[in-house]
Amino acid sequence: MNDRINNKQINTYRSTDLAITSFLSLSFNLIALEKVEGNRYEFVFERTPELEKAIESFFNNTAKVSPTDYFNSIKSIKSRIYSRS
Repeated sequence: MNDRINNKQINTYRSTDLAITSFLSLSFNLIALEKVEGNRYEFVFERTPELEKAIESFFNNTAKVSPTDYFNSIKSIKSRIYSRS
């Protein structure tokens, strides 16, 4: 998906899934958080080859992350959601 962020056209990856968003935010910048419906939010990342590899490793169950870092990332993402509600 292509989006305009700050008048710059970029290719983006969007997800409503907390698990993959928390994983990706450990290594990549979350460029937007958008409310889609009800209490659901869509998380937006800039799509890069590195991001694609990370997504693949997440879904192939080959990603290696610190459990503590992952847990803290989940808490941080939830905090961002709740601060907007």
